[in-house]
Amino acid sequence: MPVLLSGKSVEREGNEMNYVQIQKMLQDIKTDYIVKGRPWKDDEYVIIDILMHVYLKHADIDHEEIKWLFVNYLETGELNFPAAIKMARQRKYA
Repeated sequence: MPVLLSGKSVEREGNEMNYVQIQKMLQDIKTDYIVKGRPWKDDEYVIIDILMHVYLKHADIDHEEIKWLFVNYLETGELNFPAAIKMARQRKYA
C-alpha cells in the first residue's frame, strides 16, 4: 500500500504495520521502559516524531527498524540511522 506524504508515495509491502500501528507500538515500548524505571522527558516525544518521519520517507525502513531505533535510543541515547538502513537493506535484499 502506498504511503502518501507531500504528494509523493512510498511503496510498502502488504504485510507491514501501518502508521497508526507503529505509533501505538512506540507508545507501548515507551510505557514498558517507564514501568522499568527509565524516566521520560516531554521533549523526547520529538524522537517518536522523527522515527515516524523516517518511516514515511524511507521505503526500506519498516516497523522492525523503527522498533530497533527506538529501543536503541531508549537504552543508549543514540539514533543510529545508518545501521538501521543497513539492517533494512540486508533484510529486504537477502
